[in-house]
Amino acid sequence: MTESRFNEIAQLIRNKLQGGLSEEENIRWEQWLSESPDNLELAKQLEDPVLLREAMKSFHASREKILGRILEELPELNANHRVSFIVHRKSRRALIIRRSFRYAAVFILLMGLSGILWYTLKPGSEKTVEQPVHPLTSIQPGTNKAVLTLGNGSRIVLDSSNRGLIASEGGVAITVRDNRLSYAETSDTATVTWNTMTTPRGGQFRLTLPDGTAVWLNAQSSITYPVRFTGGERKVSVTGEAYFEVFKNPSQPFVADIRTKGEVRVFGTHFDINAYEDEHSINTTLLEGSVSVSAGKNRRTIEPGQQVRILSDGSVEQSSLTKSELSEVTAWKDGSFYFEEADIRTVMRQMQRWYDVDIEYQGEVREKFHLDIRRSTTLDNVFRILQETRGVHFKIEGRKIKVMP
Repeated sequence: MTESRFNEIAQLIRNKLQGGLSEEENIRWEQWLSESPDNLELAKQLEDPVLLREAMKSFHASREKILGRILEELPELNANHRVSFIVHRKSRRALIIRRSFRYAAVFILLMGLSGILWYTLKPGSEKTVEQPVHPLTSIQPGTNKAVLTLGNGSRIVLDSSNRGLIASEGGVAITVRDNRLSYAETSDTATVTWNTMTTPRGGQFRLTLPDGTAVWLNAQSSITYPVRFTGGERKVSVTGEAYFEVFKNPSQPFVADIRTKGEVRVFGTHFDINAYEDEHSINTTLLEGSVSVSAGKNRRTIEPGQQVRILSDGSVEQSSLTKSELSEVTAWKDGSFYFEEADIRTVMRQMQRWYDVDIEYQGEVREKFHLDIRRSTTLDNVFRILQETRGVHFKIEGRKIKVMP
């Protein structure tokens, strides 16, 4: 590989890790992937945060050893560089080391991390990686899937294979594109029937309601709504968790009924409802606009950045959230898990829903956890990160997870 080609691929990798590729860069990336099975394998490793982190730990812990390995492996670093590294004066040596370290960080990725990791982690070396107390089996993350129940009681399974028109009911066409369900009236005499979208554990789906309101439905959740909105308000019913971007219509307020225990009334706003039965409260969090939350005789109006909690006894609490707390609420909608100082049961409730597993606790885990990772990762990767605290261990038996201190 020439130095210019090396630098080109290094730049693509850096851009991909830092946030994504442009259309032109993505074409070059796909071309590089097609050149070799090793390139495809590297692409998989780039999505493994545990492997990358361990590689960089090894790199920083054993710089001189890694540099020696780089000098052996890279023809671009010619004989003069090797001689300079050994015998030239300190300023020249420092220049070569800095240049070589630039190659080293990328080389770890381009060589699939195998050579460097073997060299620095082989038996007898200074750096070793402690293995988990219990071996972990890969459990795949959830996917886009749901069930749509029509007004006549028929059920349609939704997943990534759905395309185009899937049903027509009451003068309304129901279509799926890019994992999003949407409605369009095909007749002025459309009748009002009600549909329900339900996601299982390990599933999520997006929905555009008949009025244009966008809904993200999290795992183990449901939303019931009419195929067209009539009358003085737009009313839906929610269980589990859903994120809404409500289409503004001041003459027809949007109302979300929450498990019959509360109600959120809005005119046009972005907000999240978390109404899982196994959570300690029903939480409504506002990101934009204004909403009014009521439970019985209790009513609160909140501003962006605030949250209302309906407790099990029917009482209502209101609070302002920090930026990181807001990120924790909406991370799922953006495809991530994000926790700050969360107890293990809070973390595992989300793992249970997204990975479709059952949880069993053996002993008390007192550790608090910080986690920021994509929901597209496998469950064993999540567990490896959590186990780095030394405060928790996991054992996977089929789809049962044992959680231990």
